[in-house]
Amino acid sequence: MGLLYMDIITMKNKLPDLVAMKELCETFSVHRSTIHSWLKNEKTHFPKPIKIAKELFWDRSELAAYIKKKKEEY
Repeated sequence: MGLLYMDIITMKNKLPDLVAMKELCETFSVHRSTIHSWLKNEKTHFPKPIKIAKELFWDRSELAAYIKKKKEEY
């Protein structure tokens, strides 16, 4: 494991309010390409990620607000 990878692991542990791509895909049961499609489509209003060292992270509270809004629309 490279130093950068270890720094990302450490960062994930220290910043629990951020959701990594892998966790996001597992939560929504979709492939990462689906997440990228949602990001490109302005109609989905999917929360924008934060890029840290080539990795994408989402603010957990923004995702919760997005899910709540989708539930209300349904």
